[in-house]
Amino acid sequence: MKPFTFTHQLLRFPARRVAEISGLSIPTQRSWRRRGFLPPLEDSRHFRADVFDLAMLMVAEAIADKLPVREAVDIAGFCAQRVAVRALMHPRCWEGGTDAAFLETLQSQAMRASAARYGKQGRVLPAQHFILWADGSEVWHHSVSRAVASAKPEQLAGPTLWLDLDRMGDALAERGAPFVVVEREAA
Repeated sequence: MKPFTFTHQLLRFPARRVAEISGLSIPTQRSWRRRGFLPPLEDSRHFRADVFDLAMLMVAEAIADKLPVREAVDIAGFCAQRVAVRALMHPRCWEGGTDAAFLETLQSQAMRASAARYGKQGRVLPAQHFILWADGSEVWHHSVSRAVASAKPEQLAGPTLWLDLDRMGDALAERGAPFVVVEREAA
């Protein structure tokens, strides 16, 4: 049996589909872009988003009513990698990647897609939970109960924002799969 590798191409979605998947309306996308919260349009003048962009927009939309938009977009940028990689753990997010060999390597394929997008720092994912404490400090943690147990009183003295990035990734996978086209190549 010949060894093989997989190559992948991230699918890119237009603004209408982005709105359906992320929940961020087209007028809000335009407003945020005009106000400098999102990158400017590419030369094509038509917005196209891949799974990592969708993850960022989904998180930003979820928290934009709780924080200033700039802060929500910044936080969403950090969270997007974990959310997108979690979404890519679902086989339905990969078009053409349904054979047993591919499914056995699904986690490594998701990490390869992340590393291709984020470079070397893409190999380390943020923790599952992002918590913005009442005092404005933030923490990434794998356990909310442990994070709360180790929090200082001033961190707990008011509203706290908590995001479960894995659940958001699962929701993203359900909303818009597939996100990637994969091909098997002989080595």
